[in-house]
Amino acid sequence: MAFHDNYPVTKGQLLIVPKRHAYEYFNLYQAEINAIHELLMKTKQELQLIDPSISGFNIGVNNGKDLEG
Repeated sequence: MAFHDNYPVTKGQLLIVPKRHAYEYFNLYQAEINAIHELLMKTKQELQLIDPSISGFNIGVNNGKDLEG
């Protein structure tokens, strides 16, 4: 699923989250990784239809627990 972040770093930031909980990205099944990628591509296309001036996207993955915090 994709939804707007309550605390965005940049305007319009979205979070894409798999349906099944996984401790880290590397525990996702290939089908889940494929679904995430498909949703990324669909979201990118939809955003560029709304605003053709969008020229860049930042894609990040938070993985695991921050041991410093």
